[in-house]
Amino acid sequence: MGGLDRVVGCLMVAMVLLACSSVGGRPTLDDWRAADQARRLANRSPVGMPEAQPVEPPQPVSEKPGGPRDPHVGCNAGDPVACLLLGMLYERGVGGSPQMDEAAEAYGKSCDAGQLLACYNLGVLTEKGSGPTADAKAARLLYARACDGGEARGCSNLGYLYEHGRGGEVDGVAAAENYRRACAGGAMIGCNNLAQLLLVGTGIKQDCAAAADLFAQACRGGYLRSCIRQAWLLVAGEDCADADDEALAVERIKTRCNADADMVACTALAQYKEHGRLLEQDLGDALFQYEDACQEGIPWACNNLANLYRRGEGVPVDGPRAANLYAQACQAGFLASCVDLGAMMVNGDGVARNVNEGIILIRRACGSTTNFSCVSLLSFCHLAGIQSACD
Repeated sequence: MGGLDRVVGCLMVAMVLLACSSVGGRPTLDDWRAADQARRLANRSPVGMPEAQPVEPPQPVSEKPGGPRDPHVGCNAGDPVACLLLGMLYERGVGGSPQMDEAAEAYGKSCDAGQLLACYNLGVLTEKGSGPTADAKAARLLYARACDGGEARGCSNLGYLYEHGRGGEVDGVAAAENYRRACAGGAMIGCNNLAQLLLVGTGIKQDCAAAADLFAQACRGGYLRSCIRQAWLLVAGEDCADADDEALAVERIKTRCNADADMVACTALAQYKEHGRLLEQDLGDALFQYEDACQEGIPWACNNLANLYRRGEGVPVDGPRAANLYAQACQAGFLASCVDLGAMMVNGDGVARNVNEGIILIRRACGSTTNFSCVSLLSFCHLAGIQSACD
């Protein structure tokens, strides 16, 4: 879900606890409840807006059917989902400092019981050495297990290891095949990476048209880096030999926007101005160009404009305006906006809190794109004892 790399940070309903640690040791249900209370106080509606109706945090009825669940108890009882969540808590240091060995152990139990996301998470720890050891060869096996079971991000990470020769020989053909599987399974990073291979002709025949289609698909699915790459190809024309030259692409984007008023190019130009990358930062111009492009039906522009209103960058914070823009982009099929709007609803962030409607929006994205947001949704639903609402 940026991007998508960004989608990971959009919701993290359960992961708000990062800012709320108890005295060292393992995270407890009290940590989760305290964090929820702090989050709700921090996200009160601005002055002049109707106060969002709070949703009471789960009551301390541990392990009672339908009630909140302690992942330690559940994992010890053999619940693989609880072990997955416990691994996430340990990895992120909820309730104390990160405990990577314990995270790896919990992920291992969950993976052995068939939770493919746990296999993927354990693969990440194993590849990067965040757990007991760094072992790219072992990570390949874990990613392959996750991929073969349908966890699309496992396919994408496996493709990356093949592409760069980590844990074994470089194999461009295998990289492309695994990226293709990831893309077909809904992992937008896989679509992006396959497009990049097609753009430069690594392991497969160069095909700029196919690359452009894949970048466009990943962009719609919320992987914002692909939106920029889509714009690069748009302005490069049929000859994409130098389409990977970012400085040249920016000059072409400026020309395409200013001379032809191409709204995709203008959105890309606005994003460069927003972040001050290769161009002088200018939030005023970025806002103006996002507004124009959004009105012309470019959902990427609506999404980026919503981000600025939500964060109060270049404009005052305006939660309702951000929510309306996210809704507009979401309705146009831009899945990152569905996730962000759902997160606002679940958290009561600038809008009235509505957990059920927020979950519906996030589930919409979970059914079509890689499930960074789904991880948080799973955490929230499991720990709040409302798993049936999220299945």
